Amino acid sequence: MDSIKKYLKNIQKEEVVSKVKFSVVLDDIENARLEYIAKHLNLSRAGLAHDLIMLGVEEIERQLELDPDDTNSDYGKALGWDTDFGSVDK
Repeated sequence: MDSIKKYLKNIQKEEVVSKVKFSVVLDDIENARLEYIAKHLNLSRAGLAHDLIMLGVEEIERQLELDPDDTNSDYGKALGWDTDFGSVDK
């Protein structure tokens, strides 16, 4: 949960750049929760959902000891390190 605390402290300093779009299905209560928290943090619902997804991904990477910057690992290769996509800033 430290990553959530860090996110809340730095929320206004970071700019979110979206390159892939997909839809997520939420029930009415989940949607209301997300909308309320986004409004409380002065964010868009989509922006908050993006940030929460990325926080979750980063936490899972830590738990599984996956390093997205390791260009020689299977994980790094799965992220496109073995192509000409360029570097991934972390």
